[in-house]
Amino acid sequence: MNPFIIRGYKGKKYFCDRESETEAIAGAIKNGRDITLVSLRKMGKTGLLFHLFEKLRKEGEVEPVYLDIYHTENLNGLIDQMATALFRIKKSFGARMQEFLRNFRYVRPSVTVDPQTGLPSLSFQIADAREARGTLEDLFEILQERGRIKPVVIAIDEFQQIATYPEQHVEALLRGLIQSLNNTRFIFSGSNKTLLTRMFGDAARPFYQSTEMICRRGEEYYVYDVFFSRWMEK
Repeated sequence: MNPFIIRGYKGKKYFCDRESETEAIAGAIKNGRDITLVSLRKMGKTGLLFHLFEKLRKEGEVEPVYLDIYHTENLNGLIDQMATALFRIKKSFGARMQEFLRNFRYVRPSVTVDPQTGLPSLSFQIADAREARGTLEDLFEILQERGRIKPVVIAIDEFQQIATYPEQHVEALLRGLIQSLNNTRFIFSGSNKTLLTRMFGDAARPFYQSTEMICRRGEEYYVYDVFFSRWMEK
């Protein structure tokens, strides 16, 4: 039997190394800083996020939310993934199913349940840009309400995907909505260093200098210095 975990996250017992990165990201979150985490695919980036979230859940001070948008092709896909992630928050918040569904002004989501995992998923039939923007605003209002109960940490994996969406001004729309939140921290995770560096390091882009950028290379991790436009050892 292979003793190494090659898929998924199986808990702290089977998580090796990257403790310094875990503490660094947790410290940034607790100090109110958003993070951009850059790593090649299949290098354990998602496992690191799950390990971080397990730590945060045990401490009980924040509500962690994770979504992966790697397979999304447009803004509607992002909306479906974010709605599903929020809908799956358990206990008192997840029990408010009907209230959650009533929060949407433009389009009501449809709910399906995976017969194997028992997990619910949400999807929307969005007709135009107005409905898409309004539905995204409704989701961020749900985040705002949840943040009043407990601080939220939301990790969006493969975040560079939004740069490929056919809709215009998606980055500006998301940046504006994120700035409206009072008690939510973001981790933007991705595998395309070129795209992410442009998104967060180009003064003409909406997310410019909005996060602390961390890149894993070999046994060290680096922070992107916008002034010098290069990765510098932390």
